Amino acid sequence: MGEQLLSVGIDIGTSTTQLIFSKLHIKNVASASSVPRHEIVEKEIIYKSKIHFTPLKSKTEIDTQKAVEIIKEEYKNAGIKVTEPDTGAVIITGETARKENARAVLDALSDFSGDFVVATAGADLESVLSGKGAGTDKISKQKHSVCLNFDIGGGTTNISVFNRGTTVDTACFDIGGRLIKYDENKIITYITPKLKDIIEKENLDVHEGDNFSLEKVSRLLNIMTDVLCNVLGINESSYYSHFITNKGLSNFIKPDYITFSGGVAKALYEKEENPFAYGDIGVFLAEKIKNSEIFEQFNVVKGNETIRATVVGAGSHTTEVSGSTIYFDKSVLPVKSLPVLKIENETDFVNEYNSKISRFDLERPFAIALNGKTGISFDELKKLANSVSKSVRNLTTPVFIIFKNDMAKAFGYVLQGLCPDKKLVVIDGITLKEEDFIDIGKPASSNFLPVVVKTLLFE
Repeated sequence: MGEQLLSVGIDIGTSTTQLIFSKLHIKNVASASSVPRHEIVEKEIIYKSKIHFTPLKSKTEIDTQKAVEIIKEEYKNAGIKVTEPDTGAVIITGETARKENARAVLDALSDFSGDFVVATAGADLESVLSGKGAGTDKISKQKHSVCLNFDIGGGTTNISVFNRGTTVDTACFDIGGRLIKYDENKIITYITPKLKDIIEKENLDVHEGDNFSLEKVSRLLNIMTDVLCNVLGINESSYYSHFITNKGLSNFIKPDYITFSGGVAKALYEKEENPFAYGDIGVFLAEKIKNSEIFEQFNVVKGNETIRATVVGAGSHTTEVSGSTIYFDKSVLPVKSLPVLKIENETDFVNEYNSKISRFDLERPFAIALNGKTGISFDELKKLANSVSKSVRNLTTPVFIIFKNDMAKAFGYVLQGLCPDKKLVVIDGITLKEEDFIDIGKPASSNFLPVVVKTLLFE
């Protein structure tokens, strides 16, 4: 019989703030004679909030109180109590992640939203979530193809590439619909610094306080569209590097299909009667993209979501489940935002651990990530446990060990025998890398744990 987790996704974006609730259906997919293996087999959205404008106190600060009020109102509208969600994520995206109080807002919302609703930010994760929320991964899997998603929001364009359903690359560029804003009188109130640099270099007559003129900003719209064409290898833009948020695509694979999501994408697929309605350049940017060579040279298909893609990803695609043969002390769970110490050479565990441990605050818990070995012998397991026990002996915090391969329960028993005074959480079925953070929830009724792997990036 399957189980369900109630998941909430909250997206505090450059332009909009949204919330969804989903039911995650979990089932043991192993045969009766095999070790149990639980997977999320269905994700059912049960509530979508209204789309709210993200509340700001100033150009550099989010209005925390109003953000919390919006989320409280949507919980009430959904008929769900704050304590009910089992898992989920509050994600802060685009230019909003660069606000002075971004981390404080995330902490306030995740604390308000339940025991295991985690705070997260970062361009790579946002790219993956928006692509999955748009359904690009499913298109890629169903068509046995490479699919690329452009999630064009208010402040950034997040790019994710899927090959037969698997994420293979991500990128992010500072291109979006609210890089220039104007008021109801069409007076320009905001221009992002990156566009100001181009305005100065190109000697364009576009300034804050001026009347908005589509003719005057047309050159900027063309430049941003050219950069997106450059991503696909259509041309080369001298401004490509200028707009990179964190990184471009690592290994370009020509996609068979392209999808668009985000607020700007909505205007790509649906005609906007009043292009000035949102007080920004989003509709005009959409028009430029629609008339670009992207639509001439590639198969553009519509995904499941446009403006809601990221929040759907946050509510339905952040949570994984651990392996079922695990070892844990439930008194230390849930735990959030454990930094990851990744061990690459497990045969030289002690030396690699010692070389990396200075990066961590030893008064706070962290997770040790290993691949583990399939078909490991008991002697090899004991040898590795011995090395781990020597390394963690002086830690005063609980010890968290995360394996990629299935060996957590046996390893946990052996390690506990070597460290009887330690509180241990040893799980498997989770792949981690350096600079990841991991959140581990309370056990469900079956013997598995909900897990979120994320990045935390703030400026």
